[in-house]
Amino acid sequence: MARDARRAGEDAAPESSWRNTVSPRDAGDRQQTAEHKIAPIDLVVVNLYPFEATAAKPDLTPVDLIENIDIGGPAMVRSAAKNFESVAVVTDPADYAAVASKSKHRAR
Repeated sequence: MARDARRAGEDAAPESSWRNTVSPRDAGDRQQTAEHKIAPIDLVVVNLYPFEATAAKPDLTPVDLIENIDIGGPAMVRSAAKNFESVAVVTDPADYAAVASKSKHRAR
């Protein structure tokens, strides 16, 4: 509901503090990130494990299969997606060059 109120232009409290941890946009979050010298993240690039290809291997043991379940990558994508208004997500290596060429924020 808070998200809907903000979209409608009404003043509303953030849904929770975790919502803006990827790319802080409200004054309180920006103040905290500045105090800790944390730069906001506006682009998340994730190279996901090729789980489907790994699972198709005939000699794969259940232990190896479990080890190839990607937990961190989808979690980062989910976190960024919750901040879709200010964070872009790229998961396809074929898109990396195009995104990098259009990015305003280049690594220094």
